[in-house]
Amino acid sequence: MLKLLLVGYGNMGKVHEKAIKNSDKAEIYGIVDPKVFELKMKGLLSEDINFVDLNNGIDGVIISSTTKTHYSIAMKTIENKIPTFIEKPISTSIKEVEELTNICLNENIILQTGLIENFNPVIIYLKKENLNLTKEINIIRTSPPLDKKRELENVIHDLGIHDIGIFDYIYNLKNPSLINKSLFEINGMIAEADITFLSNDIKINLKLSNIAKEKRRTWEIIGKDFLYNIDLLKKEIIKNDNGNEERKIFEKSYQPIDLQLDDFIKKIKDKSVDKEHIVKTLNIHKFIDSIL
Repeated sequence: MLKLLLVGYGNMGKVHEKAIKNSDKAEIYGIVDPKVFELKMKGLLSEDINFVDLNNGIDGVIISSTTKTHYSIAMKTIENKIPTFIEKPISTSIKEVEELTNICLNENIILQTGLIENFNPVIIYLKKENLNLTKEINIIRTSPPLDKKRELENVIHDLGIHDIGIFDYIYNLKNPSLINKSLFEINGMIAEADITFLSNDIKINLKLSNIAKEKRRTWEIIGKDFLYNIDLLKKEIIKNDNGNEERKIFEKSYQPIDLQLDDFIKKIKDKSVDKEHIVKTLNIHKFIDSIL
């Protein structure tokens, strides 16, 4: 059983904790969180990673703390050459993202980013489809306002990174060119965005909001002779190919977080540094930075 240190015990930290507890391949080494002493849990608990002996049997680290802490925490784990998983975004500072990814690339250190939608069964299915003649993609990703206590990034780093990551996973984000953008701010933070860009001769229209009335995760893929209407929340695809309609509904109990964890565990066991993933992650962050 691999021993994983969990850093950050907020909403996503609890999701990662559940995934680890459900796994037969890993267990929690300990939890690091500023409010750790309120948790009343057994095992290694620390309020600061500086108080943790990183050279004492830790096989990997999952960082799900607030984004502004990712860089300093990851630098400590990477300096100790510990396989590191960082929730998205790695950082809102492209310089910090470049530094972390370049160290991992140059020193062959395992680094994985939380682009969890790539493990959605709908996206896995689309990856296998022939989408070479795609002309345009319309994407909507919206969420209602969350607890004010939760620290969110701008809506592009918070939500849009998922869809840019999906596009890169399926099509390859090659030389993206920004056509148009409309950004709406609340208290200095981008809360809504309408973005249009071109990549691989495909026009992508991306609509984002974290102050919407409802939660939506939809894609419309328009091709020469095909049309896909996709609901990532319902895990449903309606495919129209030359007038023939087909509906696919994937098992809702399927948990992408579990498959994502399995992928990280496999990298650790195989001592496999996925340099392609690291480079793609860097390029996604660079594109977002160019939008901002």
